Amino acid sequence: MKTVLSFSGVSKSFPSADGTVTAVASIDLTLEAGTTAALLGPSGSGKTTLLSLAAGLDDPTEGQVCFRDASWATMDEDARARQRLEQVGFVFQSFQLLNTLNALENVLVPLELLGRDDATARAEELLDRVGLAHRLHHYPSQLSGGEQQRVAIARAFANDPAILFADEPTGNLDHGNAGRIVDLLFAMNRERGTTLLLVTHDRDLAARCRQTLQMKGGRLV
Repeated sequence: MKTVLSFSGVSKSFPSADGTVTAVASIDLTLEAGTTAALLGPSGSGKTTLLSLAAGLDDPTEGQVCFRDASWATMDEDARARQRLEQVGFVFQSFQLLNTLNALENVLVPLELLGRDDATARAEELLDRVGLAHRLHHYPSQLSGGEQQRVAIARAFANDPAILFADEPTGNLDHGNAGRIVDLLFAMNRERGTTLLLVTHDRDLAARCRQTLQMKGGRLV
């Protein structure tokens, strides 16, 4: 299978008042197309830093991060932004919807940036797929937490991403809504072949993934 994301000897350090802090240390990692992987670890273990490096939002101090056979380090900021727009999806714990836009308009944002002629039809199709065809013109404040996260998932899949990063996607949801969101993420992973990397504290959720990655003290253990 084709490799979508790879880390080779990746470390990330930050200066601090007490000296250098190493957030990620000597990471080697490969994710294949269409796989599902869970990233587990306590707060401060380096999960968020690893996710930022994987998405090209930050640069490693040492080593190389490659996305679809190209190193993020070889791209300038404009090229990275374009790659993320075209090939990467994000789902966050806090939904990150634009409050002044309705559900349809939120999903339209990446499609219009891509210049797709079928943007509206595509956004409507995705919102129908996540069960929100009846809520197209509702604003985030008019939607429940579970509905907001479903809009966020529709937006994340708008560009048919090669990889989707989900950072605690059920952290702000009750148990019932959390289960529905997880089922939806895995269903869309199967349907579209999108590689899924989940950052989570939930071991039951991690058990549903093909790969489980455990971080401790900045290292994969």
